[in-house]
Amino acid sequence: MGEYKIQVIDLPFMRKHMERIMQIAAETPDECWAESQFLMELPGKWKYSLALLHRGQVIGYLLASDKEVLNSIHIHKLIVDYQFRSLRLGEKLMQTFCQKVMEAQIPKITLKVAQINSGAIRFYIRMKFQHIGEEGAWFWMAREMGDQRRK
Repeated sequence: MGEYKIQVIDLPFMRKHMERIMQIAAETPDECWAESQFLMELPGKWKYSLALLHRGQVIGYLLASDKEVLNSIHIHKLIVDYQFRSLRLGEKLMQTFCQKVMEAQIPKITLKVAQINSGAIRFYIRMKFQHIGEEGAWFWMAREMGDQRRK
């Protein structure tokens, strides 16, 4: 990936890069989380969430948590800075995430996406997600990871 790096987001990383993370979120419609939501403790969040860095600066991230009761991991946010879109970096971020999920032997990934966000929907379909339901203005999507069993 050249000058791009993917790393796990932990709480100290999130605090250190909060301003930049919120700036990227603010550029995207329907992505208006407060700082407290980014810092919220969720099962597995600091194990599965990833940051995409370019020359040490956050240019994207994937925030996820463990939904053990549903035997899945849920993606809460996946965002790449506008300046870095169309470079397949979101794809690299998703591939790295899917590898972590497979290594943990978790059988499914879920997410919600705004029905009006056709670019994101096309991206998730390309990443092997399928539409599984609707909730208001949102589509529920899921990707089966094969016959995975939790460790």
